[in-house]
Amino acid sequence: MKVHLPVREAILNRRTYEAPAEGRSDKLRLDFNENTAGCSPAVRRALAGDDALRVFFDTFVEPRTVVLICEPTFPMYRYYAEIYGARLSVLRYGSEMEFPLEDVIAALRHKTRVLFIANPNNPTGTLLQLNELRKILRAATSTAVVMDEAYAEFSGFSAVPWIRKYPQLFVARTFSKVAGLAALRLGAVIACEKSLALVRRAMPPFPVNLAALVGAEAAVNDGATMQGYVREVKRLRAWFAAELKTVGVKTYPSAGNFLLANFGPSGPPLFRKLEKQGILVRDRSKDIGPGFVRISIGTQSEMRRLLNAIRKEWKPLA
Repeated sequence: MKVHLPVREAILNRRTYEAPAEGRSDKLRLDFNENTAGCSPAVRRALAGDDALRVFFDTFVEPRTVVLICEPTFPMYRYYAEIYGARLSVLRYGSEMEFPLEDVIAALRHKTRVLFIANPNNPTGTLLQLNELRKILRAATSTAVVMDEAYAEFSGFSAVPWIRKYPQLFVARTFSKVAGLAALRLGAVIACEKSLALVRRAMPPFPVNLAALVGAEAAVNDGATMQGYVREVKRLRAWFAAELKTVGVKTYPSAGNFLLANFGPSGPPLFRKLEKQGILVRDRSKDIGPGFVRISIGTQSEMRRLLNAIRKEWKPLA
């Protein structure tokens, strides 16, 4: 299969900026024009990924070129497409939140620069399976396919093993979810070497700060904690979905650390009551339908508190 990535001409012609090399921690670094004494001790005591998506727009997207997304989904794909002046081609997940595979394959025939897929998808929880991904990649010979795997750890599936076979495949990962480091805004782009080299041309020379790297290293070295969290989320996700079913609330299969539920027209008043009790859920009535809500999976006690409040406050319309 012959693949042609639609890289912007400006990126291909850009003169690179070569930053000083790594391996400098034990040297006198007088080449950075930085403060060699370090920051204030008060700052050190205080220190305890969206860029990974923007880099695809910097690399591939020019005004009026096509970006393909499937909604409802993570809103940053639409946000960046709009501010970059791209033409948005928008497909919809089905009534049961199924992925619109055939529509995506048909849309890829029309000079699409980038296809963004959140997998699992936020907020539906939909997981794209291996056979579906293979069909998309075979059709996307002139399109960069970005698999946003922010919630991959909760699903048990990743497209990373496919990057060498499909040069148009890019996998975006983040430390925001399973590692709990959202405030550090740290992520990564994974692709085959040649494709990644193109993306790196659109990146600034110093994209990650030291505080984020320290936090990431600590998280990676404590894999047991993250694995335990994933196990507990999966257990509570299944339990909470079953409990909601007993009170007549429809939920959708989820491979993320959240559930999408439909409380119907009586949902929005419930969500406002929950907020007054200090319980916040993500109302998705505007972009999906009245009463749709995304609920993150918290601890056992947190989910029981929410469930008790729902049983007390929610009255489904007859």
